[in-house]
Amino acid sequence: MDFFNNEQDNSKRNEQLLDIIMEEHKRREKKHNINKGYLLNKRTGKVSNPFERDPKLEEDNSKNDDRDFKHAPVNSGATGEPAFVVKGGTYHSNKKKLSKKSIITIISFSVALVLIAAVVFCCVYFLSEHKINIVCGNRQGITLVDSKNKEINEISLRLNEEISFKIVINKNYSNSNVEVWYNNKKLEPNKDGYYTIKCFGNPADLRIMGVVENDYSITFDNGNGYNYYANAESGVVDLLNGQTKTNFFGNTLSFKVLDKNSNIVKQPYIAVYSNNTLLTPNEFGVFEVKFDNDQNITLKDHSPYEYFKIEEETVEDTTTYTITGLTEMGLKSKVLVLPSEYNDEELEYNFVGLNYYPNVEEIILPYGSLLNPINYNYFNDLQKITISENSTVNDGYYTENGLLYLKAEVVSYAEGERQTQTLTQLVKCPDGYGKTLNEGERIVSVNPDEICSYAFNKLNYIKTIEIGSNTFSIQPLALKSTNSSNTYTINFNNNTHFKVVNNIIYSYDESEIVAAPFYSGELTIPSGKTILENAFAFSGLTSLKFESTATLSSGALSLMEELKTIVMPSNVSELTTNMLFGNISLETIDLRNVSGVITISNNTIENWLIVKNIVVKDDQLENYLTTYADAPFVNMFISVTEFDNQNS
Repeated sequence: MDFFNNEQDNSKRNEQLLDIIMEEHKRREKKHNINKGYLLNKRTGKVSNPFERDPKLEEDNSKNDDRDFKHAPVNSGATGEPAFVVKGGTYHSNKKKLSKKSIITIISFSVALVLIAAVVFCCVYFLSEHKINIVCGNRQGITLVDSKNKEINEISLRLNEEISFKIVINKNYSNSNVEVWYNNKKLEPNKDGYYTIKCFGNPADLRIMGVVENDYSITFDNGNGYNYYANAESGVVDLLNGQTKTNFFGNTLSFKVLDKNSNIVKQPYIAVYSNNTLLTPNEFGVFEVKFDNDQNITLKDHSPYEYFKIEEETVEDTTTYTITGLTEMGLKSKVLVLPSEYNDEELEYNFVGLNYYPNVEEIILPYGSLLNPINYNYFNDLQKITISENSTVNDGYYTENGLLYLKAEVVSYAEGERQTQTLTQLVKCPDGYGKTLNEGERIVSVNPDEICSYAFNKLNYIKTIEIGSNTFSIQPLALKSTNSSNTYTINFNNNTHFKVVNNIIYSYDESEIVAAPFYSGELTIPSGKTILENAFAFSGLTSLKFESTATLSSGALSLMEELKTIVMPSNVSELTTNMLFGNISLETIDLRNVSGVITISNNTIENWLIVKNIVVKDDQLENYLTTYADAPFVNMFISVTEFDNQNS
């Protein structure tokens, strides 16, 4: 067979030529360090030399072709056609060309491998657990629990998986201010105290910060003249002066503070503080301190100022301090010790408001200080008044049987000579006096020279007041100066200055009406009586009638809160601002006994809307209407005849 498809059979010669060409080809590859060969093309024309260059490619390859053919001419045979020619400048690959089917197979296989690898990666990534690193400086100070209260020691989550946990602060770490951070974001607990975290696949730290161990101690700073003692069921067991107790977290320490000499100290003669907070002992005088932070126990002598509301006022560089009320602690106290000084300045007392401080049973006044008697009226259940360090004095204030007295020197001049005498005044009987007495024993006996205003105010328990022979003066509003549901009887024992007639206190000769604290209903005053100031104040009078003349002291007809009708004395010449002050229910002012037109002040009645009638003589009606044509009460004038007809 002819290898080059020539007409003559030149198989042997062709094989020889092929060997020569391949040897040359290998030499060239080695020389030029290439892995490509020249393609063999058939020659279309007749040539005498099989190595003749292709004239079409001669020009293009002349610059780069360095082939050096030196073989002898070869006889091309009878036809003169070449066996083959070399096509310069054209290269071929040694690789075998793939079919389309093979390419598709390879691509499909590659895609399958990629998909398998992706599935394996996803399974590993999504289904495997990722450990959450718990970072805490004092891990022993906290316990992590899940929603079932099961302890959590480590956390491992799959991708997008969540976990909720609560942080329990362990003993001795209660002062910790815990913060929780996850993936550099601060977490906040829900209303039940649970935190929630979610796994995002990337390495994550759960950081729990602020967990610190508590440092607890208690120091007993020794007060002046007092001892601290630990208290147990068996009694006083351990002197604590100057000691510091540690590691008391979660425990309650009970102790007493006692006077070194008497072994008795009664609150509030002393003040015990824990971290500047005033402590209150129990009924046995035992203080208790529970350790929930650093403690410091201190003691101060006398009553703490925390019982009182103190008002400061500065005028021209002079500062004054006034006790105006009680703090919440004071309101709960049964015994109040009034301090005499504050910031090295003397204190004034001026309790205000309508709160009667129902828990206060005793007030202890410092010697030389005075609480305005009217201020005692705010202590509705006060049973006893005490002045410290003083029982009897020649002058000044003192207390006896829980009542407050004053001894004072009084100077008088008789027959041109100066005379000095010491008088005893009853200043105050507490409103709650007698509460601890049996019902039949609720009697108070007094025998001062004088009973002061507001001495007996709202006696809530006393049933009888016994007044002795020494009493010669009773000041206005001294007896039942405000309304009280309690009524009591007043008796004068061998007294030649006063007497009681029909629940009205008269002077001994009955020329003066001193007070009518328990009189109720209607009262007619005989002619010629003298009415002392506030004689009917706060009584239960609803109608007061003067038969004719009377001598009225200033304010004699004031503060009759129940009074509706008053028939004025015939000798009255004017109605002034103070005369009918405080008669808040007054409807009728009757001037039928008065001759002529009298002076009526526009301020006689605080609220003229309450008054319905001003009764005047028939022949004076027109004169009153003319005189007071512009007055706010002009329409209230009515004649005696018309008034009586309306009320008959």
